Amino acid sequence: MSKLTKRQQIDALQKCLRTQGIKMRELETRLSTQEKWSEYADEMLTALNHALPDPEYDAKCEAEVADVEASLDRHRERLGLNKPQLKQLDQSVFKEWADCWKFFAIDEDGWAWRYQEKPKIDNGDNRWSPSNTVPLLIGMGYDALNWQNSLIERDTAKELLEVDLSSELTGSDLALELLKNQRYIIASVSDVSDADAIECGNNKLIHKSSEDIFTDDMGGIYFWAVALNNQGEPLTAKEVGI
Repeated sequence: MSKLTKRQQIDALQKCLRTQGIKMRELETRLSTQEKWSEYADEMLTALNHALPDPEYDAKCEAEVADVEASLDRHRERLGLNKPQLKQLDQSVFKEWADCWKFFAIDEDGWAWRYQEKPKIDNGDNRWSPSNTVPLLIGMGYDALNWQNSLIERDTAKELLEVDLSSELTGSDLALELLKNQRYIIASVSDVSDADAIECGNNKLIHKSSEDIFTDDMGGIYFWAVALNNQGEPLTAKEVGI
């Protein structure tokens, strides 16, 4: 049997298609559509593979991070350098701030904030969001590894116990006690701590306090106030008979 030429093969295929009721142009359209769907399916499969978790790849990345950290530790040890320690939040932080600050928390950037009311996590911004009051930044460089669970609340029961066991009122506690029976006091004020008020604070005429917030005669508001004697030194409870 003689071999068909290319032209004869094409003619035979067209005759077969006509017999089946299919035109050549229709066949080309079908093949083109199938090719497009095939390309789309490949793209979707690739995107799906990228979206799905890859435990093997994740484990490889974690191992690489661990190797880098171990290498840095070896270099620090060889050079006599200390590994930087991230700060942590605990109840000791409340001693530096007035009683109106009830909550402290760390955000995802390692920034620590103080709140008067209990905040909640805003899933849109990945931040702690207070309900009504404005938070204030207290510092940076805190451990943010588990920041979603960093919220701590002032332990008022423990603080009350410490006050009850205290032998003598000092600093802002003494100032609050004095203002219960006096119209005003001369005090060194601060927004940081009693120690800061003594060392760096400004002397003010304090005539009113509300919820542990001190107010001067010009309307200024302060969280810490250390009453002063006539010599400009911190007043003691013994001097005023408390």
